[in-house]
Amino acid sequence: MNIGKNLKSARLHAGYTLEEAARLTHVHKSTLHRYESDEIKNIPLAKLRLLAGIYRTDLGSLLGFPEPEQESGGFPRRMLAYAERKSLPSEQHILDKYRRLDTHSKHLINLMLDIQFIREKAGLP
Repeated sequence: MNIGKNLKSARLHAGYTLEEAARLTHVHKSTLHRYESDEIKNIPLAKLRLLAGIYRTDLGSLLGFPEPEQESGGFPRRMLAYAERKSLPSEQHILDKYRRLDTHSKHLINLMLDIQFIREKAGLP
C-alpha cells in the first residue's frame, strides 16, 4: 500500500499542481509533498478525506484498496456471511448497530476494518 504514490497520482489526474492543491486544502505545499513522498506516513484521516474530495476520488482508492465490493441490500457480502453465523451477544449488538448505518458509513467502517486487518497481518500495532 503506497498512499504517497496514490495521492500524487490522484492529484495529477485531477490536474492540480502542488501549489493549487495546497491552496484548496489549506495544507502547506511542503506537507503535501511529504505526504506524496511517504516522508509522512501517518496522514490524518480528515486530511485524506479532504484530499479525496478535492481530487474527485474515494478514500479507498487513495489507500490502495480495490473497488468497493458489491453489496446485497446495502450490506457488503462479507458482512452478510459473517452475520449468518451464530454470534456472541456482544457481536450481535455490533452487527445490529452496523445494520442501521447508511451505505457511506458502512463503507468507512469496512475500510477501517480492512486497514486494521492489514496492520495486524503485518505485525504492526
